[in-house]
Amino acid sequence: MRRPQAVVLLALAAMVLSAVAGCGGKGGTSTQPPTVADGWTKFTAGDYAGAIATFNAVLTDDPFLNDAHNGLGWSYAFDGNLSTAKGEFETAIKNDPALTDAHAGLSSVLLAMGEHAGAIVQATAVLDADNHWTFSHFSGVDHADVRLIRAQANFAMGSASFASAQSDLDVLFPANGLDPNEASTWNEQPTYAAALLKALQLAEESVGAQMMLHKQA
Repeated sequence: MRRPQAVVLLALAAMVLSAVAGCGGKGGTSTQPPTVADGWTKFTAGDYAGAIATFNAVLTDDPFLNDAHNGLGWSYAFDGNLSTAKGEFETAIKNDPALTDAHAGLSSVLLAMGEHAGAIVQATAVLDADNHWTFSHFSGVDHADVRLIRAQANFAMGSASFASAQSDLDVLFPANGLDPNEASTWNEQPTYAAALLKALQLAEESVGAQMMLHKQA
């Protein structure tokens, strides 16, 4: 009387094993395609090479997932490949001009590449769109970093842009007290330019400068 029950149990076990094998494949590994979220998880963990591979795989499967181009931009930037990062950010912005994250990333890349006018344009696009912008995929990166990028780019443009650099510095470091016409406010620096540069360096230390990439000639 127990034999039919044993047959039923064996049949059920076979069905379960078949279902598991079908879902997991060989060795139980997942066959699910990579996602944009997987790429950002690797980026957040600091695995930039892994993030690049994942975002590229996502775009191979679906070239219209624009946030993958944005993710590639950030991943290449933090991995030190600025020229490729620039191209990915530009593609992301071309596909979606309102993608603030891509404008922010591109501002940092352009500053590091010495393209100061472009860095100002991109940083301004971020601050005009969202004066309190925060990057959700990297802790501590926010509007203050972008404002610092714009201030540094304006300083690099020369004396005609010092007032713009000072304006952003006043937001980042309100107590700087610098007056271009009053040497007593220059904190013992020989010129206003030297005093402004020193104040920007102090602001960079205060902000943390998470977006300050390795500068290229």
